[in-house]
Amino acid sequence: MFRREVVFQEAQKKSPQLAFSCFRYIPDYAVIRQQLHDKGVSLVRMQNSAASCNIVSVMCLFAAAVIGSVGVWRKQVAAFMVTGVMYIVSGVFGSFSLIIIMTKVTYMATECYSLDPLDNDLICQSRTVSTGWSILTAWAAFGVFLVAFAGWLFLARILRIEKAKSMI
Repeated sequence: MFRREVVFQEAQKKSPQLAFSCFRYIPDYAVIRQQLHDKGVSLVRMQNSAASCNIVSVMCLFAAAVIGSVGVWRKQVAAFMVTGVMYIVSGVFGSFSLIIIMTKVTYMATECYSLDPLDNDLICQSRTVSTGWSILTAWAAFGVFLVAFAGWLFLARILRIEKAKSMI
């Protein structure tokens, strides 16, 4: 058994309310707030803000898909431009979410933020906080949003020039 596991087992024996579970996004904030200490409340607020940014990002993507489809079908320059702007707005809110998540992970790793109070400094030093592959994938998706934004605006420019030539 690793030293880290022994530390966590001893800590759980001393305080059984100490839970080792994953975070739940957007919990019932009014109910859970009374059970949390100040650092836990900060984590829940960051989780809620990140989830809200993700929701706005997905809504922008759906709107961009609908508007882009109509723009391709009807060959509307304005629809292409709006689709490009929707992609960049989605990317901006996605980057806000990623920045909030990275801030939360940094607080958890360096300043021992947790939903449950960790009184023992040995627990803070023994635990490992990592982001995994999902954060890298999300940053790659942000890059794809930037490329899609540029692509839609480029298509809008090409279509505008083509329509101008056909009017002459």
